[in-house]
Amino acid sequence: MDIPLSVIGGYLGAGKTALLNHLLRNKEGRRYAVLVNDFGSLNIDAGLIESQQDNVIRLDNGCLCCTLVTGLADTLNKVRQMEPWPEHVVIEASGVADPIRIGHYAYVAPFRPEAVLVVADAETLREKGESRFVGEAVIRQLRGADLVLLNKVDLLAPAELELVHAWILQKAPEARVVETRFGQISPSLLHGHRSPGPHDLGPDHAVHSSWSLQWSHPLDRQAVENCLRSWPEAVIRAKGFLFLKDDPGRRYLLQRVGKRTSLTPDRAWTQAAVNEVVVIALLEQLDGARLLEQLKDCR
Repeated sequence: MDIPLSVIGGYLGAGKTALLNHLLRNKEGRRYAVLVNDFGSLNIDAGLIESQQDNVIRLDNGCLCCTLVTGLADTLNKVRQMEPWPEHVVIEASGVADPIRIGHYAYVAPFRPEAVLVVADAETLREKGESRFVGEAVIRQLRGADLVLLNKVDLLAPAELELVHAWILQKAPEARVVETRFGQISPSLLHGHRSPGPHDLGPDHAVHSSWSLQWSHPLDRQAVENCLRSWPEAVIRAKGFLFLKDDPGRRYLLQRVGKRTSLTPDRAWTQAAVNEVVVIALLEQLDGARLLEQLKDCR
């Protein structure tokens, strides 16, 4: 018996976790094992997975396609020892990872790679794809995907969306594209795309750096918002949970993707309230530790 395996990739902030949560809410009785890889030492994405009924395994502080290859092998061995076996394994790759490379490394018995899905943010895709820092990685993800899920299409006017489709056709002419909002797709898209065997892995992705920080004291909302507005554009991704003075019973989800920042109420704290934030940037572009200390001082 084989275990189907799918990889969900896509650049930072594209909506991979939202897609995974949608799939788990609509799994139709199927048993999943979910492997969540986050680039920083704090796995924020694993904390955002809503389902507690499936096996959710965290792979922290590195990239599955390079520094955590051994960790992936060990984790797949743990999945192999589960009783009963899951009916499908889904890997949510970090935003800086090459999902094609992960699918290649996961091609070991009894796992059968079925699909590499790449989630793309319709609003920021062209900007990221043309960036001299990350453009090559973004385009490589699109070209290697079995299916490109063009997410957040509701944020664009029809004419702007047409330009995005034209850009994808130019940069990744073989890409199969499905439009989506809030990562809402049919679970059937996880299946039946990939023919077994090795694939062209291409060069390694761009080098990123991450900084993480945890602290327990509550923060002032206005001071936090002012601080986040002052962060430079070199911060390509930030995410985490914040503990705010004016609503201490509920954690707040911090999301920063490029120039877009949001601070939204999430679920109630289930454990002691702790601020947890990860900042990601291209290597040596900024001092992320200093930015996190500034955020920590927003009392």
